[in-house]
Amino acid sequence: MKKIKTKVLGVIRYWIEKHFYDFSDGGELLKSVTNFIAFLRTQKSEKWADTSLTQIESLLRMRFDELNKERAWTTLLKQKLSEVGTTHKKAFSVFDLPIEELASHWAMLDFADFKKVMPTELLKKNWESERAKELAPNLLLITHRGETVLAATRKRL
Repeated sequence: MKKIKTKVLGVIRYWIEKHFYDFSDGGELLKSVTNFIAFLRTQKSEKWADTSLTQIESLLRMRFDELNKERAWTTLLKQKLSEVGTTHKKAFSVFDLPIEELASHWAMLDFADFKKVMPTELLKKNWESERAKELAPNLLLITHRGETVLAATRKRL
């Protein structure tokens, strides 16, 4: 039984570490995992299991703290964008934002597109074929956006 518990807790921890976006909406999946952890807490368990559960709970709190910071930054960005033309004489530019924050937010936005990439799009250099729009549409979208950002940055500099 100990091997099974160890494996299950390891999978949950890995899942939270590597694929937290599955839990980020606070929906049923998160409730199921937290209920499972609460259930395990009620069971007579060994010290290693308590330590694993504490680590998983700590990881969940840390991930949600990160998510809340990102959401706060998004709210601030929306507020700044809404103020353009009303209270500021200078037009708002994304270049006015701290570069680390901009890069972090940009990566979050791109992540949604990276999730859409299918394994078949990566086979046989489908993104370079004549049927690229059909065989690798998500990779083309990501590539196009990257080229657009690069061109805008070059123009700005």
